[in-house]
Amino acid sequence: MKQITQTPGGRRYTGNDFLAMQDLTLKLTEGFYSQFGNFIPYGCEVTGGNIAPGIVMLDGKACLFAGAQGITAPYYVKQVVVNENVPYKIGEGLGYQTYMAQVCADDEAGAFRLDNAKDFKKVMTLNSEFTYIVDSDEALAAWAANAPGNDYSSVLVKKGTWTLNGNINLSNTGTKIITGQADNLLVFTGDTAMNAIHYAYYSTSPQAEIKCITGVNIRINYPGGCGFFCCYNLVDCTAYSLNNNIIHGFANCNVLTRCFGVGSGFGSDYNSSTGNGTVGAGFKDCRILFGCSGTINSGNPTYRDCYMSTMSETNPVANTAEGGWNRS
Repeated sequence: MKQITQTPGGRRYTGNDFLAMQDLTLKLTEGFYSQFGNFIPYGCEVTGGNIAPGIVMLDGKACLFAGAQGITAPYYVKQVVVNENVPYKIGEGLGYQTYMAQVCADDEAGAFRLDNAKDFKKVMTLNSEFTYIVDSDEALAAWAANAPGNDYSSVLVKKGTWTLNGNINLSNTGTKIITGQADNLLVFTGDTAMNAIHYAYYSTSPQAEIKCITGVNIRINYPGGCGFFCCYNLVDCTAYSLNNNIIHGFANCNVLTRCFGVGSGFGSDYNSSTGNGTVGAGFKDCRILFGCSGTINSGNPTYRDCYMSTMSETNPVANTAEGGWNRS
């Protein structure tokens, strides 16, 4: 990196020297923090509909947040650059750029959900809390193959897109906790129908095998199957099909919170008038869903045979875009 220097005797300093000093600081701080994705280094505590001022890391930039009052959850912010002109020797020109975090709608470009963000303490201790880190296609493949010499009990999926030809059997790997950094994405491909991230079906209690899967985003490109299968305690996870084959986002999963699933495909026996027959769904045969939702994909249902009871088919989860808080 560029550093200011001089020979004995001194020299005149210009605006470029100040820019060099600023560049040195920014590259060190923002370069370090950018590896953790979007998070809150300071402040932004939420109390009711009020958010305290603070700093938010957005797309690798430290953004000032002035705070907000009287807004409704969920809370989203986006990066905004404020330009300020100053006098020059001749006329005026750009003198300062301030990066701000501004409250926005959830569908605006660059929107980041503030009330789900990791705080500074969580980010700084993130790596030490996990026994294995997925930060490349090779690391993902080693986890899936249960390669010897690694402890896969607690896995961190780092920011980035990682691709695997195959799937991950969590019973084989002994994985109990999976946590995804912001902007992580796991893409699963294969030539046969399979379940991308799954627990060995009914071999033992899923509650004992899988403690929690948080913030993991997957995309599925199989001839059939699903994304998350027979997993327990999923929070803020997403699962999408990348083709038109019969694929479920989540299937046979228990206790899901704020998850988003999109299914695809229709069987030859499917009747669009009655809804009977084989069809890919965002959530299939899942139990106890809170605030879960999905986009209707060419007529595919968000929920199929999903209930708010673990032992009986009572209180079906409503097939509405508002999600699992609504029950018919």
